[in-house]
Amino acid sequence: MIPTLNDYLSKLFQFIALVPASILFFLPVRKQLRYNPIHVCALTVSMFAVASFICAWAAALLNLTLSTFLLPLLPVFFLFYQKTVKTDPARNLCVFFSVCALLSFCSNFSYAFDAWLHPLGKSAGFSYHASLFYCGLSILAVFIAAYPYAHYGSYLIENVELPQIWFTFLPVPIAFLIFNVIAIPHKYSTLHTNNVFHMYIALLIFMMLLMFFIYILFYRISIAFLENANNRERIRFFEMQQSQYLSQKYYMEQTEKLRHDFRQSMRTMEGLASSENWSALKKYLSDYVQTEPSNEVTVWCRNLAVNALLNYYAQYAHQNQIKLNWKISLPETLSVSEPDFCSLLGNLLENAIAGCMTVNPENRLHNLNITVRNQVNLYIVSVNNFDGNVKQKGDRYLSTKKRHLGTGLSSITMTAEQYGGIARFSHTESEFFAEVMMHMPCPSQTFWNNPGNEHGGKFL
Repeated sequence: MIPTLNDYLSKLFQFIALVPASILFFLPVRKQLRYNPIHVCALTVSMFAVASFICAWAAALLNLTLSTFLLPLLPVFFLFYQKTVKTDPARNLCVFFSVCALLSFCSNFSYAFDAWLHPLGKSAGFSYHASLFYCGLSILAVFIAAYPYAHYGSYLIENVELPQIWFTFLPVPIAFLIFNVIAIPHKYSTLHTNNVFHMYIALLIFMMLLMFFIYILFYRISIAFLENANNRERIRFFEMQQSQYLSQKYYMEQTEKLRHDFRQSMRTMEGLASSENWSALKKYLSDYVQTEPSNEVTVWCRNLAVNALLNYYAQYAHQNQIKLNWKISLPETLSVSEPDFCSLLGNLLENAIAGCMTVNPENRLHNLNITVRNQVNLYIVSVNNFDGNVKQKGDRYLSTKKRHLGTGLSSITMTAEQYGGIARFSHTESEFFAEVMMHMPCPSQTFWNNPGNEHGGKFL
């Protein structure tokens, strides 16, 4: 039997409704596309358009329902979807089936509308008016769901990375999709027996609201999980920062003790010289030279805490044959918390030195530039050589050390954001780059009022 034009258009409008609905598939993963968004959009629309014309013709010719064609095509559509995004299959499956479940409700509401128009009809003979209703309802659903999918869905996709969580949620949209497939009224007359039609509409509304409730519940649980994980990470960072600060404080105290002892020695030598006791002065100088610390203290900047930290890592770098090219321009007093800044800088230097240790001694080089611009913006640029071996999870760098999740870089980012700044990390085959910007609010002593703040390293 050759289908009429109305039969063909009726089927075509059912399939054409999938074209705008395909937008929902990509809204939560719009930041994870493998290709240019315009190319992905054009390819998706083209694929659904071609599939719509072919499936509509076949469905009209064989007098079959929309679900009869779409269910076998779901694996094909998902395979295409998987190839266009960078997220893992667990997240992709959840997004894919959640959209399918939403559209299946639109389909069943359209069947109910068709049953209201044609009480003696069948689902296989889906009318032209019902197809238009389904098309409009699908577009309305896309319009309403676009913001939640783009905002809340995207947030979950970007932040909830554990596949176990997504696989736990996956049965929910699949169950609602199966429910809607089973609930298709093949003979409309059954809906007009007693009060079945109203019960059918009420059941669809209840199940759809239940689906939305479970989605919201999953979102709230995921947010609580993320906040709990972030709190644990912050506690771990604070513990690391406290330990690092205590070691830095000890080094600063030792440095200050040496400076104090040096001043006392100068006063002693001044007294011996004033009394012209040259033999005692010579003996004192001889004894002082023999007891002088072997480590040289370099003035990298006039901030004592930062200078002590830089000397600590500079000595460690020299011991490991790492060449340093440091240019430090800092005021004597920082308007940011010294413990916070020293923790950030310590993590940065520790990461750079660890990277240099992965290459041969002759290739070990660390470039560091710290400067203050416009009196309020503090910039740090660090470049170190390394062997090119990195571990990444999305845009995040993971530490290559065992049982270590790159907390140093995460701590740097957290501290920078705490002061209204940013931290960016990148790499080439042989160099690792770290760029940090921090805001220094209302400095009590500006950089420009401190002459001689630029040092390439002067020895005391």
